[in-house]
Parts: sequence; structure tokens; C-alpha cells
Amino acid sequence: MDSVQKTKKFQFAIDRGGTFTDVWAKCPNGKTRVMKLLSEDPSNYEDAPREGIRRILEQVQQNFNFFFLTLTVVCEFVYYFV
Repeated sequence: MDSVQKTKKFQFAIDRGGTFTDVWAKCPNGKTRVMKLLSEDPSNYEDAPREGIRRILEQVQQNFNFFFLTLTVVCEFVYYFV
């Protein structure tokens, strides 16, 4: 078992180039996410690496919330008909 699975933390790797910044993340559940942003886009964000990390965390949080919302609806539905 690798250290990410043991600690349940995110791991990030960032490659900031002249045109694009790539942000790679290994999530606590073992899934991988990749984000590609313009290295410089001051009208949308101050710092590409930080923005990439923020967006990945936001995506994971939305998926987490959707899962529990769905689970809650299913459980309430089952409870109603039991």
C-alpha cells in the first residue's frame, strides 16, 4: 500500500511552462486528476498552480457532495416504502 492510501491525502505535481501549467493530482481514493491552465491569465486567476489545485479540490468536493445527496435521496425513498 502506498503512502497516499495510508495517509488519505492528496499528492500534487505541477509543471509550469511558458504557455501552459499542468497540475496532476492523486486523490485520497486513488483516482488521478489532471488540470491544464494557461500559465498567465491575470483576468481569471493570479497563480496557475494554485488555481489548478483549487479547481481539482472543488471538483472532488462536488463529486463527494453529489454522491451523498444521491445516497440520502435513495435512503429516504427506501425508508418511505418500507
